Formats: sequence, structure tokens, C-alpha cells
Amino acid sequence: MSKCPEDCKYLCCRQIIVDKRLTCNLGNCKNDKDLQRSKKCGFQHDGFTYSYHNNFDIKFKNQDGIRIPYNEPLSERFLYFPLFRFNDNELNQFDQKTPEFILLDIAFDIILVSFHGSNKHNQLRQTLQLTSSTEYSNDFIPMMQNMFFSIYLINICDKRLAKQKEYKAEDFLIGNNFENIQFREGIEILDEIYRYIPCGLDCTFHDHNISLCYEFRKNLKVCVLNKNINGEDYYFNIGKFGIVMIVNYMDWMHQIRIQHPNVEDKDKHELDENFQISEGGTGWSVFIKEFYLESFYKPVIKPLTISNFMS
Repeated sequence: MSKCPEDCKYLCCRQIIVDKRLTCNLGNCKNDKDLQRSKKCGFQHDGFTYSYHNNFDIKFKNQDGIRIPYNEPLSERFLYFPLFRFNDNELNQFDQKTPEFILLDIAFDIILVSFHGSNKHNQLRQTLQLTSSTEYSNDFIPMMQNMFFSIYLINICDKRLAKQKEYKAEDFLIGNNFENIQFREGIEILDEIYRYIPCGLDCTFHDHNISLCYEFRKNLKVCVLNKNINGEDYYFNIGKFGIVMIVNYMDWMHQIRIQHPNVEDKDKHELDENFQISEGGTGWSVFIKEFYLESFYKPVIKPLTISNFMS
């Protein structure tokens, strides 16, 4: 036992000197199945990595006592997906006023299925009945123009905006021009990708995969601010991260819908189920087959002080 430091009133620490580097490796802290799920973008993580993830694959609803599977239609032109969402237990762990985390990487992956007119399946050329989350089946119609997707990894660097819990297109974008997208001041674009679904495909159904992978610089340490404020959201000291997906499809119909007096503001950017030119309704032609969003991080565990230990 080494001599106790003079300023150590409660604990005496035993000093252990290790002369050799530890090179033994008997395995990973996660089993192979867990590691495989953590490598959607090929990133490597150790056993002390956590993740927040969403997965909106096939869902189920109960109808007349029967459990029925269904897929969600792509029904919005503007979609926002938050990143690094923590539950109350994580935010309040270790009684830290400003919990700290190390951000590692982000994996976004979505598979869409488009419906096209096909001479091979004449009975499907006009409409297709698909089960959705609503009480009744919904009509899908073949695509009529190319559909364009703009996906952005953004950082909200505006304190007033970062406090919001929900967002609309108007919060991020200047104007309603989804063909020439402009973000407002205070929105930083970290990464962006563009994809499109061509209209004239021969097959009746076609899968389309869109993915975005982003890795933060090593050991990007952040702290959580605005924690536990009623009616407001928390954010990091360096901003608030999210994924924005903007769908540009039959823009002339979109402009009709935006300016129509009978369409409520909350429905202006919908891809309405019913094809109706007078109100800018395009009908549904694409549904979501798989959706995967995961953000990896490590909590920073601060060492206990003497006062923490004795309390």
C-alpha cells in the first residue's frame, strides 16, 4: 500500500504499475449478430457503442380481430427525421446537468417501391388496392412523371429553431420551390445526395434504394443543453442534427395545391391519395418497403469526485 496523499481525507488509493501492454483479444463485447446490425454503412464499433434507431418496415394493424400487415405510402413531399434522440434515463444519468456524448456516425437507408403501368399486367394499369394504416384499402396509381429526391444531413445552428420539437418545410426552406431548394440561414448542410425514380419502367413494381452514410471526425465530444425544459427540445452545444428528405414530383401540381384556398396549410405539401388536378392531388404511386435510421454514439462517463462518492 502506497502512502496516502495528504489531501486525501476519505480514500487511500493503491497504485498499480503495469509494465506490459495488454495485447490479448478474446472476442468482441457484442455478439456477431449485434455487430452485423451495427454495420449498415460498414462502420466499425466497439462494445461500448450505443445507437438510436428507427425501423419502419412492414407494420401491422388489427382489423376485425385479424392482425394485418401493411406498408406506408410515400404521402409527403417534405420529411424530417431527428437524430441522436435520448430517453429521459440517458439524459439524466449520473446526475449531470449537461450530459456529454461522443458522436460517431450516422446510417440512413430507405427502400421505396414504385408502381408503374405495364402492358404485361393490364389489370393493374389503372389502380391498385393496397392496405395502409387507414381503415380501408387505398388506391395506388401508376407514376406519371419522374420523381426526384433530395436528401440532406443538416445541423440546426439556430437556438430558437433548435428548441422546437416538430418542424415544417417553412422552418427550413425559403419559399415553396422544391425544384430549386434553398435553406434558411442557420441551417448547415453536412452532406447531401440526389436520386430519382424514372417514370417509364417496364416492370409493374420496382425497388429503389437510397442511403446516406456519415462519419464524424474522431472523438467529437458534445454536451446536451436545454435539458428538461418544459415544452422545448434539447440540443447539443454544436447544434441539432437531422435528416431532411424533399420529394419533387409533378411540381406544377404542387404549386396548384399550395395556392388552393380549400387546402389547409398542414396539407399543402402532401402527395394526396386522390388524383385531382383541381386541388393538386397527385395520387399515391410509391410506398415504403424498408426504412432504417441509426445514429451511433458513446456516453462520456465523468469520474466521481469525493463529494459524489460520499453523498
